[in-house]
Amino acid sequence: MGVVKIGGFHALYEKTPHTYWNLFLPSGDKGYPWQAIVLGYPVMGVWFWCTEQSMVQSVLGARSLEQGQLGANFIGWLKILDVPLFIIPGVLCYILYPHLSNPDEAYLTLVTRLFPPGMRGLIIVVLIAALVGNIGSFAELCQYCIYDGYLYQEI
Repeated sequence: MGVVKIGGFHALYEKTPHTYWNLFLPSGDKGYPWQAIVLGYPVMGVWFWCTEQSMVQSVLGARSLEQGQLGANFIGWLKILDVPLFIIPGVLCYILYPHLSNPDEAYLTLVTRLFPPGMRGLIIVVLIAALVGNIGSFAELCQYCIYDGYLYQEI
């Protein structure tokens, strides 16, 4: 919806400052020097590929070595979609609402000003479901670690 409102992907690219699309910034840059990109991201990539549940699950749950390799490869290609899903909404908000005082409000601003009421409700329900899932995980962790580990042994 935001890409259409701006005028397409070409307009998105043209209206964005060209420095925003530069990945390798000078080493003196305080936010993202090129050394962090070249040296840091490969380490994070190896950590991700070796410990991410979806990656490990796709390999260990496979029927054969070939299926495990194909599963890990498929999940890896799906994870590449995360980059535009995180970057494009931020750039859209920068273009559509340039006078936003707090960048942390970008997502909420897009949801409340760009989407119709039905879509807003759907997004709120999805966010609540994610929150409830996290609360459930935390409650289970507390039950296993605190109650079963310490309190139950004392009773």
